[in-house]
Amino acid sequence: MNPPRPGEKLAAVPIGPLDGAAIERYARASGDDNPVHLDPAAAGAIGLPDRIAHGMLVMGRLSRLALGWRSDAVLEAFECRFTRPVPAGAALTGDGRVAKVDALADGHRVILRLLARDADGAIAAMGEATLRLPG
Repeated sequence: MNPPRPGEKLAAVPIGPLDGAAIERYARASGDDNPVHLDPAAAGAIGLPDRIAHGMLVMGRLSRLALGWRSDAVLEAFECRFTRPVPAGAALTGDGRVAKVDALADGHRVILRLLARDADGAIAAMGEATLRLPG
């Protein structure tokens, strides 16, 4: 495969919705049982419209965009910043672009900038994935 080029866009893909069942499964698996994730009344008491998805759950879904981009890529690092809560059931779409490509002796290191957007197009999370591509 040819190396990617900076500015190359990744196809937008659905990464949600994160329904209540997914949030509950994540809470059990992670041990994060904060009531804002599990109890609509607790979320409402602090001004949230509904239970909210765990940030790491959103991050995990967004990382799928990087992992599915090229079958020969190896994920070396992934970081994420969250810009707004994601209520239970919110539809999310992931998209992104190639930000940087560095030639290595045995391939390429690629940095992808990724975004998780809600149904209105507002950014819920911004991620950066560092991937290694073989020669």
